[in-house]
Amino acid sequence: MFNRKVYLKSYDTYDDVLEYHVSTGAARRMTRTEFEAQGMSFTFGDFTRERWQVMGVFASPEGPVFFLDSVRVLGYFGEIDARLVRQIDDDRTYHFTLSVGGQVKFRFAYRARLGIGANPYDNELEDVDLAALIATGVRSEQFFKIYTRDWIET
Repeated sequence: MFNRKVYLKSYDTYDDVLEYHVSTGAARRMTRTEFEAQGMSFTFGDFTRERWQVMGVFASPEGPVFFLDSVRVLGYFGEIDARLVRQIDDDRTYHFTLSVGGQVKFRFAYRARLGIGANPYDNELEDVDLAALIATGVRSEQFFKIYTRDWIET
């Protein structure tokens, strides 16, 4: 894949930044203050975390790159499927699955994100939950166009 680092904003927490090595999947979290002190630029994309796992999506010249820890999937419209299911016996736990051509590439279980109703503009699950945004987004060719961008040199 690509031999570079990307810097992603957290979808959930303002102060959380992820340095992600695209070629290896190695990740390091840092504060926004640490990130700003380095003078780097954010990559278009976001991440979320649950305990020790990090999951997200970022733009590349080839299209969106979805990741869970060191597993990376370059996605093309019509080939990617993402599903989000609420656990039956616990309405605060969700299970996100990303598949390519019917083959599951990764699964991510997490607790519900707070935020609906906290801001008058955040009234859909996709507004506060990155997995929900991805699951909805992959159904749209526009999502793939938005996540196809040249690298920003840092």
